[in-house]
Amino acid sequence: MTINDIMIREIAEAEREERTAERAAEQRGIARGERLLGWAEAAGGVLLGATLALLAWCLVSAAPHVFPAQG
Repeated sequence: MTINDIMIREIAEAEREERTAERAAEQRGIARGERLLGWAEAAGGVLLGATLALLAWCLVSAAPHVFPAQG
């Protein structure tokens, strides 16, 4: 084997290791984003429920914004 063959093989190995590390980092980023999206969906659901409950309360309340008679 010549020095060129050895260098080409080492460069190819280094590139493979780099691609593997990049894929692993990308997968960690995707997993982190999916967890964040899950939490955001849960928070949105809670806010939606609270908003709908408030609107329902306003609609069925016994005295919804009663203003004194003017005149």
